[in-house]
Amino acid sequence: FRKDSSCVPMNANVMNNNRGKLLAAVAVLAMIACVFVAVMPADNAEATDTPGVDVPADYQAYVLDDSGKFTGYTTLQNAVNEASSGATIYLNKNATANGIINGDGVKIDTSVVKSLTIDFNGLTYNMNGTPVGSSGTETQAFQLLTGGSVTMKDGKITGDGQNVKMLIQNYCNLTLNNMVVDATVGNNNVSYTVSNNCGDVVLSGATTIT
Repeated sequence: FRKDSSCVPMNANVMNNNRGKLLAAVAVLAMIACVFVAVMPADNAEATDTPGVDVPADYQAYVLDDSGKFTGYTTLQNAVNEASSGATIYLNKNATANGIINGDGVKIDTSVVKSLTIDFNGLTYNMNGTPVGSSGTETQAFQLLTGGSVTMKDGKITGDGQNVKMLIQNYCNLTLNNMVVDATVGNNNVSYTVSNNCGDVVLSGATTIT
């Protein structure tokens, strides 16, 4: 037989060197795979941003929990009654086709709910049902009792009905932020658009009272 130099067996050093390179390559591939898996999102991950919330039209208002899930209420008063201190109540855009939600008067007792925000969500709340108020003087669209604070933001309040004489009767610390409180809209007997009997009132943003 003829000895072919191309068939000379590899010595131990060459074999060990190649084995080392192969193991290094495998290690690099394993690291890449781990990084890839780490950045892949979970298939069952839930969105928690409020734009993804779709509230049925039969709810006038809703609140969101920390995960972005909603609890709906058929009336704004029901949402207020169930609210915890520090909560934000949103008016539901799906509950109206023309941007106006019609409803009864709303009473907020801030001695029970110390801090509450109502986000009108760009909508108008038109009080055309049963007004609220103290016994014998139920003439108000909103009655805000003393003890805490209320913030109303990003919307409009109107009143429609002969029994409506005040749009807001306030006894708490009230902030109106980007709100329009308009007594000129609707067939009403409003003589006080906002009556402040107690507490501080802060008007911010593009708030107007007419």
